[in-house]
Order: sequence, then structure tokens, then C-alpha cells
Amino acid sequence: MAVLKRAMKLWVTTLAFATMLAWMPVEASAETGSIRITITRAQFVVGGGSGTLRLLGERYPLRVGGVSAGPFGATRVDLVGRAYNMRTAANIHGIYSTVAESGRPGTFRLRNWQGVVLELRGREGVKPSVDLNGLQISLR
Repeated sequence: MAVLKRAMKLWVTTLAFATMLAWMPVEASAETGSIRITITRAQFVVGGGSGTLRLLGERYPLRVGGVSAGPFGATRVDLVGRAYNMRTAANIHGIYSTVAESGRPGTFRLRNWQGVVLELRGREGVKPSVDLNGLQISLR
């Protein structure tokens, strides 16, 4: 009976470990894409917009929302940059939060729950005054 319990525990542990490994992202197959986002302030504070993701030679239109532009910020913000750790274009979906690690000067670094990291900067090279924490991106 004790041997059966130990075998069952070993089997459950092995199954849990195999499941965990199957769901872990594979960095070796991750790709880098380019991204361009245009955010417009539609109301007093909240902004949204559109964009384009280029990945593996394909172009994917994006829908953008959840941006806090502030009442005195620019009415239009153009951002360009890179999307890292992409396995498919669908990985771009999600809500992004700012990353504390330092990137290039004048850039925003954001990450979604799938591990996709965006490194964005203003098109003119100036870091725009917008709060991108909570940025929502989806494919159109």
C-alpha cells in the first residue's frame, strides 16, 4: 500500500512538472517585430488609436486603447519601436504594464502577460508625455 502511494505521488509530480514545462514560453523560437502606434486623445483624458505590427514579413493592423494622455498632453502621439519575444502575431494581444528595467534613453519599455516586450519611442526621438501603463493592444 505504501509503495502504491509513493508511485501515485511520483506520477502526479511528474505530470505536474511536464504540464508546467509545456506551458513555459520558448525563448529560442521567439521573433522580433517592428511596431508603429498612433494614439489620439478622443476625450478629455483617455486616448486610443491604431497601429501596425510587422512580423516575419507580414503586416498586421492593430487596435490600441487604455492610454492616459492627460488633459494637457498632445492630441496625437506617434510611437515606433520593436516587439520582442513574439512567437505569433496573436502574442501582441493584451494589457501592457511598464517595465522597471532601463532600456535605451527616451524609450518606453512595456510587457504583457505573455512575455512580449515593447520598446517604443516617439517618432521625432522625443519621449512623449503619455502614461502607457495599461496600454491595450489587439489585432483588428
